Amino acid sequence: MIIAATDGSSLGNPGAGGWCWYLSPDCWRSGGFTLGTNNQAELMAVADLLTETAGMDDDLLIQADSQYVINILTKWRFGWKKKGWKTGGGKPVANLELVKRLDQLLSDPARRGKVSFEWVKGHAGHPLNEQADSHAQAIAKAYQAGTPRQADFGPGWNTGRQIAGELASDTAGGSAASSVQERRRKEPRETYGQQKPAAPTSVLARPLYPRLEQEPNPKEYRQGRYLIREHLLTVPLYHPEVALNLFPDSAKNPVVNLEREADNQESGVQSELFAVNPGEQSRPKSQGNPITSTPPDNQFLPPWVDAEIKKTNIQIYAREIALDDEENRPYLIYFQGGPGCKGSRPADWSAPWFGAALEKYRIIMLDQRGTGRSTPLDNVTIPALGNRAGAWLRLMRADQIVGDAEALRRALGIKKWTVMGQSFGGFIITAYLSRFPEAIEKAYITGGLPGLTKVNRIYERTFAATARRCQEFYALPGMEEAVRQTCAHVLEHDEYLPNGEKLTPNRIRQVGLELGRTYGLENLRYLFEAPFVHIGGKRHLTQEFLGQVGGRVSFSLDPLYALLHETIYGNAVPQSEVEPTAWAADRIREKAPGFAQNADPLDKSQPYYLTGEHFGRWVFASDPALKSLAELADDLAAETEWPVLYDPQRLAENQVPVHAVVYRDDIFVPRDLSLNTGRIMGANILEKEDLHHDGLRASGNQIISWLISR
Repeated sequence: MIIAATDGSSLGNPGAGGWCWYLSPDCWRSGGFTLGTNNQAELMAVADLLTETAGMDDDLLIQADSQYVINILTKWRFGWKKKGWKTGGGKPVANLELVKRLDQLLSDPARRGKVSFEWVKGHAGHPLNEQADSHAQAIAKAYQAGTPRQADFGPGWNTGRQIAGELASDTAGGSAASSVQERRRKEPRETYGQQKPAAPTSVLARPLYPRLEQEPNPKEYRQGRYLIREHLLTVPLYHPEVALNLFPDSAKNPVVNLEREADNQESGVQSELFAVNPGEQSRPKSQGNPITSTPPDNQFLPPWVDAEIKKTNIQIYAREIALDDEENRPYLIYFQGGPGCKGSRPADWSAPWFGAALEKYRIIMLDQRGTGRSTPLDNVTIPALGNRAGAWLRLMRADQIVGDAEALRRALGIKKWTVMGQSFGGFIITAYLSRFPEAIEKAYITGGLPGLTKVNRIYERTFAATARRCQEFYALPGMEEAVRQTCAHVLEHDEYLPNGEKLTPNRIRQVGLELGRTYGLENLRYLFEAPFVHIGGKRHLTQEFLGQVGGRVSFSLDPLYALLHETIYGNAVPQSEVEPTAWAADRIREKAPGFAQNADPLDKSQPYYLTGEHFGRWVFASDPALKSLAELADDLAAETEWPVLYDPQRLAENQVPVHAVVYRDDIFVPRDLSLNTGRIMGANILEKEDLHHDGLRASGNQIISWLISR
């Protein structure tokens, strides 16, 4: 017989919590959560122990100091189940998902009659219970302090598999556990834990790991050749465990090259950035600002995280997709580009990269917080938050999205998963590697290695790249003249988009976002090839032109994309003084030849370019979908206390395999900064000259084949 103790702890109840099952010093495991109850922790410990011991022939005695747990599992669950999971009083069963999960584990025909429970008094010197309690308390305190990655979660059950194999010869006399423990103390520790845990079952058969909060049963269904499971998880609005306490430290040697400021000032690159064809940039000699990655004693807490924010929860939605012949494929979580964009929906699953990835993985599509079905924030729900809106928006960045992903991974019981990110999704992965690299098996990044630098340097490069790409577009016959004429026309004549917005030159120029796509030049050529119609001798913009422009520049479907865009660059790496983004796109635009907002479109002595991924203050004054958010946008632009997004020290020490695609002419994510970040983290990089920022969509087979073959 195997004898193990289980215990749980919640500091505050509800509050940060931990659980543990304990068999011996070499066979125990713990886990925890940011917000939950003591009863949930107690149940989680038993559920994990039963999961880890599934498939074993030995009898199992579980010692617990919780009468609640023992009564549920030995008495109450049977009656609840007959009544449709209602209590005797007709009320819904508390912690239903956990209880049903445990019922499923205990109802396994192979386990019937082999699992028994024994109540032991807590804090009474019982050796196994004391150990379980100690580890559960330690994990709870780690989550409360926001430092779970520094905690010891135990060796797991791998040694237990060896222990179980020896019980037959050990149980004749004395305690099986003590006999095996004595033997293990005499054996080398390095032999433990080498057996890999069993692979998970198929997506439909694999049972749910306990949730932190009650929620409806996950939906499971087939859609064509796909198996779908939907997950809805309750998580804290603020994850304290993702905070990076990093500050510049001039007393230490530099860690990694953070930016190219010193070289730019010395070599005159500043002016060259705005040239149409700048030369190749060599690896900078400057080592940037030295930092320390040793956190101070106090946890960095942003000023907008008050008591109300700490106790606020949101919901996170994710869709799990697998092929119908899926057996034991590992997990891949996909982080969408953005910010502020929901995960791909079924209509997008025909993309070649997705089908190829499904042959190797089962894929989780996450609706990043604030998007899709993850407590959505838009131009209706944001104003409804009142004076809390600013705090909520500040918690929509990559660091908190990482916290959501980790909560989901742990809730699903996934030890490690592969992560994949496009564009902003790569920024999230870089933040993930800065915090929880131990959770990542591999990382795939396409067009999304972020610059470890200040926002101004990002926009200097993106405006320069957009100018070069626009020059390519203007090389097509008649295109430059068409752009100039349409912009000049709306200065003299009122034209209106379908949403009633008066069209301006800056809104027309905003269609330059299309320049960042592989087939963008062709799409823009069709847009501008016949923009005018003559009626009664007067020139008007066609309804088709107005409709297409309106569809391309409106933020009615994704206001977060515009609202959060500059925030993703705030305090990317530790700085001696955090600078506000302060409408950086507007500021840099006026310095970049050919982009000035009030430039005369008919002045042929100056270039007149379309703009790219540049959302200035003027957009919030123009777009009806954004006008109600203008004050909030100003508030975000003035913020000077952004938490650090990336840890250069940890990235420089990265051991996770990172495979990244960088596009030479990417107008959204600067090539030279991406290559620098890739070198820092030791990434395997494929640089593409024939594709642009949407290369994953435009040539998905080529990109995904290279990534997953590494």
